[in-house]
Amino acid sequence: MKKKRNFISQRRITFLALLLRALAVVLALTILFSIGFQVYLKRDIDDQCREQLDERLINLRQIINEMESYQAEISVYDRMREIRLLLATNAFSFAVFLPGHDHVSDDAVLWPDCDSSQSLNFHTCAVLVDKEGNVAASSRLILAAFIDFGDHRNDENPYSSLYSNYLCDPEELNIPEVDQFFELYQEHARQTENEVHHVQASINSLYVNRKTRTFVPREGVLQEFIYSRSDWGSEEFFDKAIQKEYPVEINIDLPDYEVVELHEPAEREEDQAYPSGSGVLFFKGESHEVMDMFKKNRPFSFGGYTPGGYVNLGDGKAIFDGNTEVNIDNQPYLLNLRLMIDYKDINVVRYYWQRVLFFAAVISLLALLWCLWKNQKNKLRYAMEDYQRTLTDNLAHDIKTPLMAISGYAENIRDGNLPEAKHKQYVGAIMENVSYTDALVSRTLQLNHMGETKQEKPEEIAVGELVGELLRKYELLIEEKQITYSIDGGASVQAERAGLETILENLISNAIKYTPEGGKIQIKMDKKTLTVTNTVTQKLDVRKLKEPFVRGDGARSNVKGNGLGLAIADRAADANGFKLRLSCTENEFKAELRR
Repeated sequence: MKKKRNFISQRRITFLALLLRALAVVLALTILFSIGFQVYLKRDIDDQCREQLDERLINLRQIINEMESYQAEISVYDRMREIRLLLATNAFSFAVFLPGHDHVSDDAVLWPDCDSSQSLNFHTCAVLVDKEGNVAASSRLILAAFIDFGDHRNDENPYSSLYSNYLCDPEELNIPEVDQFFELYQEHARQTENEVHHVQASINSLYVNRKTRTFVPREGVLQEFIYSRSDWGSEEFFDKAIQKEYPVEINIDLPDYEVVELHEPAEREEDQAYPSGSGVLFFKGESHEVMDMFKKNRPFSFGGYTPGGYVNLGDGKAIFDGNTEVNIDNQPYLLNLRLMIDYKDINVVRYYWQRVLFFAAVISLLALLWCLWKNQKNKLRYAMEDYQRTLTDNLAHDIKTPLMAISGYAENIRDGNLPEAKHKQYVGAIMENVSYTDALVSRTLQLNHMGETKQEKPEEIAVGELVGELLRKYELLIEEKQITYSIDGGASVQAERAGLETILENLISNAIKYTPEGGKIQIKMDKKTLTVTNTVTQKLDVRKLKEPFVRGDGARSNVKGNGLGLAIADRAADANGFKLRLSCTENEFKAELRR
């Protein structure tokens, strides 16, 4: 038993369906990219944190070891104070750059505020712990001042400048007024997601203890500068800052402290008045809250650390730590440096989504271009399928009529007993229908394969002479239908001869075929245009006349034709760089060929 074959027409894909499929692919690729980019970004930040921790530890250890080489000139107290300032300052020299950014003017960078412990999502901690677990020095919040009394200028010791480093440490001083001063600073130095708050002290006079090299602000202002994070990195960043000032006045009576008013550093040493120093003082280090957070995560002790430590705090936060052992006055100390990073920092989140959305936009654009290209390709394929289907249907329809006639005539001949004249008539009719069918198939094949053959080399053609030759081929039919014609103008064109002949022959034969008896044909030509105009009996709809097997309704009823002439002429015109335009009025049909 033969298996029945089902022929199912292929479902056509619309542009919307293509777009939905492409968007699904875009979504999948974007999700994969976002996951991969997130892993890559975190790994890059982690690598920078570990690398910079190692670099800072090496740098701090070298400085401490170098100071130890001058232990005869520098007391342990002075070294510890210098290390104290060093930890508070150097610990903030971190800068984690996001991929593609390599300078701090970019907003895609994570770094603690060098003058403020109130960085939004990025904190560091440095502690020096002795063997008993006591914290000898740390990066807790202090206020530093450089005060030069001019009494160590001629020292050969390269660290003589440390005698001009004065610290205001609220924990060491334990003075309520100083605590309030630092609380005022921390109140206004807290950062937000939209603003950067930079706070510094502009002090006119100080209480100074030259023996312990400590000081207390006496009179001045606390200056707050508020910057918009959206302006970060722009030329107007500093110009747009909002400035606020808060008066500072501390009146205390402390033994061993003297009131000092600083003189600005002079350009020449002989003009310098002492004590000298800048009245603008900067806060260094982290707040007690941040230091306690680090201590709570892992207590400060001499042992128990592992190189390259990493602690995931959850909620997108993590702590990196590193440590190295140093010797101070021949006693071992452990230098521990920690860094807290927030992967959900606004800069990281903004950077991440900018890249993800850019990737999504690029592949969406590519997907859209692909959809447009694929849709156009499908439209051309569908149009060709429709054309071939229409061509086949029309060809079958037009062949069916002569075949039926041939079948009828053949049956009459087979039955016999036909008079000789009738027999000849039937045979002639059969031959005529065979010729029509053969011509129909030939012209269909000509239309189907037009443009596939290699074109000849263009040559100079006298259009008037070619039109005359073609008209002479139809002289008998023109005389039979009593058609009058005229040829106006003349021109020569560069064209492929066979293609131009095909165009003109189909236009002229079409005009002769559909011009009624006694009608007129007028052919006009110049260098750019050739027009063939012929008489008609009624207005025709010309919108589809260039399609295969399409004829005007009036023409179809009384003229035998296959509707391929204008289709062939139009296809040949396109192949040879011409444009064929058709128009029709109540009594005139016009075919215009233009280059």
